[in-house]
Amino acid sequence: MGSVHSRLSAVIVTTPQAVALMDAMKCLSFTRAVNLPVLGLIENMSGYVCPCCGEISNIFSTGGGKEMARREGLNFLGSLPVDTELVTLLDAAGMGAADITADDQRVDERQERTFGLLERYRTTPSAKLFKNIVDHAIRTLPIVDHITDVDAV
Repeated sequence: MGSVHSRLSAVIVTTPQAVALMDAMKCLSFTRAVNLPVLGLIENMSGYVCPCCGEISNIFSTGGGKEMARREGLNFLGSLPVDTELVTLLDAAGMGAADITADDQRVDERQERTFGLLERYRTTPSAKLFKNIVDHAIRTLPIVDHITDVDAV
């Protein structure tokens, strides 16, 4: 079984604006200084999802993350727009989480809410985009010998 460090990777997340890209470059410099592999880069807040029709509009600058990934030789994992439907959904879910206790009934209610949240999330405009990003990141993971890991546990 390899060391923990050999199994660590980073994903750099930036917005397309110049100031955020400078911060992302600092993160990239850090990963390089400590020899931490980077799976790729995500451009967050790349556009805005219209809550009425679901169309993505580029009200902010866009493409800065993609250009940084190209320039720095990183995998570009994808772009995520601001999605008010997702924000509203997550805010509502967070409000209900504070009253959960160890009581079995409340735990069951929490699990029901969690699965309901997942189902509602899947209908948001950004869910498909995020799934594509996750799939791309997983494809870039190094092959790991799972059998040795299972036997070691």
